[in-house]
Amino acid sequence: MKVFFVLLSVISLLIGCTQNSAKPKVIEEKISPKITIYHVEGSLGKSYELPCISMNEAKSSYTPPDLYSSSAKCILDGRDKDSAQIFFLAGAYAIYDSFRVSDRTAGGARTVLIMNNFNPIEPTKKIGYQAEIKKLTDPSAPESKEFCSNIQAIGKPNYHPQYMILHGMDAVMNRIQGDGLIKGYNAKENWVKVLGTIKWCDWK
Repeated sequence: MKVFFVLLSVISLLIGCTQNSAKPKVIEEKISPKITIYHVEGSLGKSYELPCISMNEAKSSYTPPDLYSSSAKCILDGRDKDSAQIFFLAGAYAIYDSFRVSDRTAGGARTVLIMNNFNPIEPTKKIGYQAEIKKLTDPSAPESKEFCSNIQAIGKPNYHPQYMILHGMDAVMNRIQGDGLIKGYNAKENWVKVLGTIKWCDWK
């Protein structure tokens, strides 16, 4: 049985309700024999095609689609430390975006990006990466302290989260209002809230 992130029947109904607007282009993507994703063209799209990068090379203009892809490439390249650190940077940015995007249904973009990038990798190739994840979440480990310092230096996202906005139901219904962000959202407060989810870092 297929798992639908956006049911075709719902799409048909919603598009029918907005027949005076341009019909959104819905793409069917089969990511496994049992899972099919339906999304609007442009959702989850990358801004940059990155190779495996380190935190020292990361920029606030890189989006979660860019960063998750890079993290997966690091696993394949045997650069497990870089993979783990970029993975958590991508997660922090995706959480930040979910706080500022007005369509609450769009927040699932983070989960789909992880599935798309990491499910195809053989489990045996993830062993070193998983070990680095444990180090990263250990406050006493030097890798953890390094990550905390680097993410503060990189800072909050500096891009428009179109990849996530187009992943939500508002995009399917062709009813995105304005720039798709919550009006008057406080960027600084949102970033502080995101950093607060990284429990192993000491932000004093």
